[in-house]
Amino acid sequence: MTQDTETITNPDEYNGWVNRETWAAALHLSNDEGLYQQCLELVAGKLRWSAGDAIEAFVMEQVEMILFPYEHDVPPTDLWRMFISDVGSMWRVDWQAVAASFMEA
Repeated sequence: MTQDTETITNPDEYNGWVNRETWAAALHLSNDEGLYQQCLELVAGKLRWSAGDAIEAFVMEQVEMILFPYEHDVPPTDLWRMFISDVGSMWRVDWQAVAASFMEA
């Protein structure tokens, strides 16, 4: 039996992203003009790691409104419900990779 010469470096890779969750998060954030502009503002002048932390904090604040709607004055939007549904596991999102995509814009 011969072994493939191509080494699989990341079996979770999805559409050029580290995994499907990261791809889905970046796709949602970049497909809405308001979210796109907000993310550009969040990463402006920051290093990749702190930009990733800023985007993660922003997203998790929105996710919290979905999970705990009675603790917030602002009702959650369908956009964020769809985000949560499509992304799935937030802990698997590589927020620094998401931030890098906005820093390159």
